Amino acid sequence: RRQDVDHFWKTGELDPESNVQFGEGGAGAFSDGKLTTRSRDPLVDELLETLHAHGATPDILVDAYPHIGTDAFEAIIQSIRRRILELGGEIRFGARLEEVKIEDDRLTAINVNGRWEPCQALILALGHSASDTLRQLHEDGIHMESKPFQVGVRIEHPQRFINEAMLHDFKDDPRLIPARYTLTAMADNGKGIYTFCMCPGGYVIASSAQPGQLVVNGMSYADRAGENANSALLVQVNESDYGPGLFDGLAYQEEIEKRAFALSPDYRAPVQKAADYLEGVVSESLSTRPTYEPGTVPADLNTLFSDEVNHALHQGLLDFERKVPGFLEGTMTGVETRASSAIRIPRDKVTRMGDEGIYPSGEGSGYAGGIMTSAIDGVKSARALMDRYAPCAQSDTE
Repeated sequence: RRQDVDHFWKTGELDPESNVQFGEGGAGAFSDGKLTTRSRDPLVDELLETLHAHGATPDILVDAYPHIGTDAFEAIIQSIRRRILELGGEIRFGARLEEVKIEDDRLTAINVNGRWEPCQALILALGHSASDTLRQLHEDGIHMESKPFQVGVRIEHPQRFINEAMLHDFKDDPRLIPARYTLTAMADNGKGIYTFCMCPGGYVIASSAQPGQLVVNGMSYADRAGENANSALLVQVNESDYGPGLFDGLAYQEEIEKRAFALSPDYRAPVQKAADYLEGVVSESLSTRPTYEPGTVPADLNTLFSDEVNHALHQGLLDFERKVPGFLEGTMTGVETRASSAIRIPRDKVTRMGDEGIYPSGEGSGYAGGIMTSAIDGVKSARALMDRYAPCAQSDTE
């Protein structure tokens, strides 16, 4: 997977089966590796200890903003894989879930690579980008609903600018740099605008999974030593933007990605200085050199979004400029559309099942977002499954 991703970043040649979104470790394996969460769930500490046991530095156990980094995650994921195998687990790489069989609202079998296998319990951890699988599962009878999500861009600034803007006299303090930020605003059309997944010393990366659709994300390596800082700059969207149909949100998301790809059909990304975006003019020069590979093209990002989304982004940027003078000198790279899932698979709060035998989990379930909340969600689903099949539970039902 690492080789496939590196090849894509260097050449623009996408493998739809193996990329930043799909593969061992999921999308989180090629993210900033942030382990921050607002969750107060007691599982947080347990999960941090587990990651440490598999190779993460002990800093994550005490830091206020624990971070691993994409490069460090690779070895941790492989260590977890080895432990699964030691415990008797089986891992099938290249195994595509093609269909599920639901009879009397109960899971009875799954089709993997064209072969049907009996199955009574399935932890469905799709991630937020498996749109083809979601559509197929809906045809198979899995209950789903649409949910609000976010669209926007990545914005980059020199890390030294962020250090100075956030830390002032402490801008060179090794205990505090590289600095981070969080910004929020509310537009007069009722849309929230906020920064998300801010990556100090990081890179904007090509994150497409489907041919002809351009998606970007941000990441940092463990040392966070990159020249730039970047963050998602997102606007909340809902049915008023894309319609009430189950897959209207997915179609809206994909249409924005197709527009971005059409500006340069070789996975180069459209870029624009934030100040020029406000004026609606293509940038002749950029104050912040973009880090995105496989390259960029100047464009007017206003053409990618609806008037409502552009209006909110404009107002958010003006507000952020007042809070952080110089913010408008940043370079915007489009588009970021995969911050969360556009679909939720409803489930019972106690059994954690949707249809009987189906355990929707992680970001693809629509109930989690980010590494820690997805990990918590997965552990709870696994424990609910184990409780269901525990000897005492079986004897009670018998």
